Amino acid sequence: MAKNKKDNLMEDLPKITVVMPVYNGELFLKDAIQSVLNQNYPNLEFIIIDGESNDNTLNIINEFDNRVDILLSEQDNGLNHAVNKGILLATGEYICWLNSDDFFYDNALLTVGAYLSENRDIDLLYGDTAQVDFNGTFLKWHGAVPFDRDHLIHKRNYIPCQSAFFKKKTLAQIGLLDTSLKWCGDWDLWKRFSNINDCKIVFINERLSAWRLHTSTITSGGGSSKQMYLSALENIRSTRKYSDKLVTSLEMKNLIFLIVGLLGLRKVARRVRNLFMVRDEF
Repeated sequence: MAKNKKDNLMEDLPKITVVMPVYNGELFLKDAIQSVLNQNYPNLEFIIIDGESNDNTLNIINEFDNRVDILLSEQDNGLNHAVNKGILLATGEYICWLNSDDFFYDNALLTVGAYLSENRDIDLLYGDTAQVDFNGTFLKWHGAVPFDRDHLIHKRNYIPCQSAFFKKKTLAQIGLLDTSLKWCGDWDLWKRFSNINDCKIVFINERLSAWRLHTSTITSGGGSSKQMYLSALENIRSTRKYSDKLVTSLEMKNLIFLIVGLLGLRKVARRVRNLFMVRDEF
């Protein structure tokens, strides 16, 4: 019996590895895992890297034991180190990492896989991500835009890691995540992709995942004034690493964050920001 076009497409879907780093992630972990498994993607590898959690994390993972391809539980040196371990174990042609408090929307992987099956020369493919609160209530879209290197280097990280899929073999040219970075490790990785000659970076206008903002996240939510200071300092140093401009608007913005953090005014600044926050339409 002849196969139809849909059958051929399903057979040609690239293998995608989803790496999920977790440490004491019992609050949201089940939702994150289910969002991966509910994709029903036929060529999926699912790797969970646990940093020796001491809450209910491992019990939750064990509920899905027969559907998780690799579970590694051992001490690590932070998020980037955990993701790197997952990348080294991955056998997929493309890799995405989804944090244990985030989640995919339905059919996200099928959407990505179908696009990549027709465009195997892509090195980095990304879509958009929703920002949601502790309860999963929609706040706004991250605002991913078509690739522009100058924008990426000098303005903001518009590539959300939850909706980014990168070719494993391309990492041989740029290396793994920089474990010395805490707040902008993914941003640094995308910048290194952008520095490769003939690297194909593509944006698809699809809403693929959700990024949960709460007080325990590394890059957003709560945190102290000291953390704001250190994060801003890391962003400025990262910009200097890749920019040949004398000064950038990104550095000026982060200079304000440096001052706010240094003066211990983060809580005040957050209250002011929340007063003027406008929610997008979902």
